Amino acid sequence: MAVRAHVRRREQFIGPVRFVRAVTGAPVADAPDVDDRGFGMGTRPGTWGSSNARGAMVGITKGDTVRVKVDRVDLDAGAPLYLTSTDTAVASIVAPAGGGPLPADGVFSVRGVEDFKNRPVKIQVHLGAADGPVLGELEPHIFTERGVRVRVHFCTINGTAVMEGGSAIPAATGRDRAAADAMFSVVNGIWRPAGVRFRVVSRRNTTVTLATRSTHITQSLQGCVAIDNSNNGMVQYYELIRTNRMVGTINVYFVRRIWNTQEADGGGTLGLGLTVVDRTNYGVILADGANENDLAHELGHVLNLDYHAGGDIGHADDVSAGSNLRDTIWTRRRLMYAFRPTGFVGDGSPAYLTDVGYGAYVRGSLITVKNTTGDATDGETAEARRRARSLP
Repeated sequence: MAVRAHVRRREQFIGPVRFVRAVTGAPVADAPDVDDRGFGMGTRPGTWGSSNARGAMVGITKGDTVRVKVDRVDLDAGAPLYLTSTDTAVASIVAPAGGGPLPADGVFSVRGVEDFKNRPVKIQVHLGAADGPVLGELEPHIFTERGVRVRVHFCTINGTAVMEGGSAIPAATGRDRAAADAMFSVVNGIWRPAGVRFRVVSRRNTTVTLATRSTHITQSLQGCVAIDNSNNGMVQYYELIRTNRMVGTINVYFVRRIWNTQEADGGGTLGLGLTVVDRTNYGVILADGANENDLAHELGHVLNLDYHAGGDIGHADDVSAGSNLRDTIWTRRRLMYAFRPTGFVGDGSPAYLTDVGYGAYVRGSLITVKNTTGDATDGETAEARRRARSLP
């Protein structure tokens, strides 16, 4: 399998193959992003166990068959490769039949059979035959699906007309039921590897004139939830999030725009999400300019993916204690990276940062399975599943 080496007193592993996402571009439900960030496996929740694998992890919802790719990093294209599972009662190879040989594109299919606690499994790549030398290992985690209830609000926000491009911003969101359902279909594909499914159980039209004022927020803006950068700059968020609220449910409010009153053009905020730790105020406000990745990202905030280390960490790329700003391919691939788009044309980003596998300047959808040492924002799958178990 991987070769162990010591470089400047630090242990390193070198492997001729690696496991990666089976597709590029937009998220696909049966082609999850693989958590291939290094050979270290990090810490695990007590029920996950440890397979002692060296390499990547991937999440699979119980009963799903997903595609993963073996990338020949330093191996001849004609070398025959075979795949095996160390416990077929947990995860089994579906294709290629018999585990090999692996097709030229390197894509194979694995089924998550059962969510057995403390019963880890490894998918191994062998050279030449199913019992040949092991060149690489993938540790899948099989998760029983956890449903999260959602109420969708189609908001009309009445107030002082705001001029944009010579015409007033409409008061009502431009989204309808069909658009919302289509968005959640994509969102659920992004969250599928974590075994989390958002179920829209209620839809309603919500009409309001926002009355709260604070610092730069001095009026109700038609079609907009106003924010500013002060300590009390979310007052209109809190007012809306408490309107027609359904308990035990993530309330998602579609609005025309989110308007930063301290920016001349209202700014570019696309979504606001507050952690479920705030038991009476958690939820999402999403502007019409946002896409499915933005909605999935804000739902990540609700499931505590910025607070779970014990404080308001923020995003995957934010500076935390004892670490430097992380703005690498590993970070830009993560759903909880701060920015979408991830950069701008002409910002000087090298090609490997411009496209991390989802398209030019597109934030990825990786929800981390590993929990690596020194990263306070890591271990997202375990935390999200814990918070999805029950909502206050």
